[in-house]
Amino acid sequence: MNLETGFQRLEKEINRLDSENKYMEIWWRDDDLEAPSHSLENMISVSDNINLTPLLAVVPARASRQLVNLLNQCNINIAMHGLNHYNYEPLTRKKAEFGSFRPIEAQWKDLEKGIGHLEQLFGDLFLKCFVPPWNRINNELTKTLPSFGISSLSTFSSRKAATPVPGLLQVNTHVDVIDWKEKRRFIGAELMADKIAGELQNCRTRLIDTLEPIGLLTHHLIMSIDDWKEFQEVCLVLKKSTSINLTSPINYFG
Repeated sequence: MNLETGFQRLEKEINRLDSENKYMEIWWRDDDLEAPSHSLENMISVSDNINLTPLLAVVPARASRQLVNLLNQCNINIAMHGLNHYNYEPLTRKKAEFGSFRPIEAQWKDLEKGIGHLEQLFGDLFLKCFVPPWNRINNELTKTLPSFGISSLSTFSSRKAATPVPGLLQVNTHVDVIDWKEKRRFIGAELMADKIAGELQNCRTRLIDTLEPIGLLTHHLIMSIDDWKEFQEVCLVLKKSTSINLTSPINYFG
């Protein structure tokens, strides 16, 4: 029995989009940015090669002045990735910095502090997007984000609504290219292609929120040069399709 490879499934889904005259947008977010590194340089090189800019989720309390200088040179936009990327939840719960365990007043204080720090350091590069660490946020905080000047939210998996509260746009990621449960490393090009194919199929066949773009999620500190080459290989397949638009985050969050 011949098993379908990830690339074959991806090509098949792209062909179905073409035949059904459907169009999909795919964007890219990278998390846990603190300072310049060879890993970051490798990612930026791939970004240039595929002509797709990621949204960089920066940890405000750890952001360095050197990072500011680099991103200004590259003109890459950032989001707020918590404040310290610290887990406040009990051991019996899943990790979260802005979860339901900590008092909301403390979270508001951290949110305000992080926003002020990023505005001072990065200016207009900061798109007023909040990316909660571990992609978890309590509902009460979500409702108050616009009152702090945050205009967008990005987590993981399909969103429940494009605007969960008035004045707040949610644009999520859906394809995490890191295997966190076992190897804590890049999943490889074949599995990445297969996961994207699965998301394309879901988008092609669903009846609600058909305009939600597909988000790719990376963590540059975990990925090697060879990993980035495979990531690029998959993205170039997507780039060849007239039914898929690799979209800059500024289109959503700007």
